[in-house]
Amino acid sequence: MLRTRYPLPGVERAHPSSNGYDPLFMLDLIAKDLELALQLGDAPVATAALNVYRQAQQAGLGRLDYSAVYLVSRPHTDCAMS
Repeated sequence: MLRTRYPLPGVERAHPSSNGYDPLFMLDLIAKDLELALQLGDAPVATAALNVYRQAQQAGLGRLDYSAVYLVSRPHTDCAMS
């Protein structure tokens, strides 16, 4: 993921984070895929990941690139994109 979706803006121009998290693959879609995977069986890592993606969705980041999940995991920041 870090090769194609580096989460910090300004490191590489081609990454979504440097372009307002313009999606190459929307966060909403990865959350849906994780939910479908969990219907097949228990997977603690996928469950933990889905929980964080749900937090990002609740913060209004669902239509951004999935690397925008970083915005809810970094300390002391406002998740809202302006």
